[in-house]
Order: sequence, then C-alpha cells, then structure tokens
Amino acid sequence: MGYDRCGSETGRVISFGLAAQHPDRAGSLGCAVLPPAVRARLAVEAAAQGWHRYVGDAGEVLSVERFGASAPGDVVLREYGFTVDEVCKRARALRH
Repeated sequence: MGYDRCGSETGRVISFGLAAQHPDRAGSLGCAVLPPAVRARLAVEAAAQGWHRYVGDAGEVLSVERFGASAPGDVVLREYGFTVDEVCKRARALRH
C-alpha cells in the first residue's frame, strides 16, 4: 500500500462505505471514526461525491467531480490525480 511512501507521519486510513449504505447511521458512526478534534481529513473517492460533509471545512476531497473521460482506467485515474504521490502530497498539506 502507498501509506509507506507518505512518510512517517501518524495517520490512519479508514473505509467509510457504511455512510453511503446507511446515511441514517452515518452521523454517530462518523463521530466515532472521525472524531471532531481530527480536522486534517482527506477523502479519496473515485466513484462518488458528497464527502465534503465528512471532511469538514478544514479537510479536502479528492474525487471525480466531472464525467466524460475516455481512456484505459489507469490512465483516467492518473489524470484525475488518483496516484499515491498526489494523495500523499494532499495529506501532507493538510497536516501543516
């Protein structure tokens, strides 16, 4: 996994799929998984939008906000910024 390439900063990677499947439970689950005191949040989601409510005003979302790209999947993802280096760069920027 790319986490090792981001450096030695403390952080965690979580899967938050339950929010999309059970939005009625997302609020309480969100506070347990993403405590309000943790403001440096980066959501990475290639297939959906709406993560701004979970990252808050101090966080950032890397997602596909437009459609229409046509190329092999790895090319499209790279062009949209879904690379280990880009995710690490954004995560570091949130920490400083």
